[in-house]
Amino acid sequence: MISISLSPAAQTIVAALRSLPARLAAAMAGAMDLENQFTITHISQRRMRGNNNRPFPPELGILGIRSGRLVSSLRASPAKVEGNQITSTIGTNVVYAGVHEFGATLTRTSRPGEVRLRTDARGELLRQGPGGRLAIFARARHRRVRTVAYAGGRVYDIHIPARAPITRGIEDRVPNYSAALSEAIEATPPFA
Repeated sequence: MISISLSPAAQTIVAALRSLPARLAAAMAGAMDLENQFTITHISQRRMRGNNNRPFPPELGILGIRSGRLVSSLRASPAKVEGNQITSTIGTNVVYAGVHEFGATLTRTSRPGEVRLRTDARGELLRQGPGGRLAIFARARHRRVRTVAYAGGRVYDIHIPARAPITRGIEDRVPNYSAALSEAIEATPPFA
């Protein structure tokens, strides 16, 4: 939930009224709907960009794009007036959006399999660097190889940090919402 403050002049107008007149509420809802569209564009261009070859640091709140599906699915709900509050949401129906927005820890179990490792002419495993302990993986073109099976069943966790590109994109534009709503209030005569 992000709260938006109004200008002092707009606050005075709203405070003088006991309930939000229909014209004023409609003007504010229209301003909110317009700002939501600008915010979706802002999120798409500033918070979801780049390629997925190098992930952005989580503290930047930027998500790399792999397919563009998440970006194209961003939608805003129409602003709803309930009493003295106007609410609206920006979100998506893409399932994995929640993982990137709020973070998650996924638990996985490794599967059994086998790996091809390079060997020398005597059948000894080739190692990485001088005195290295790690074996070198063999490509399909390598002929001197040893196939090593490994057992699965090892449980491990994958931690995905919260990047919150949608929330941070909305927070970036809070001043714009404040200005647009204040302008809509000040431009709409409450008694006409």
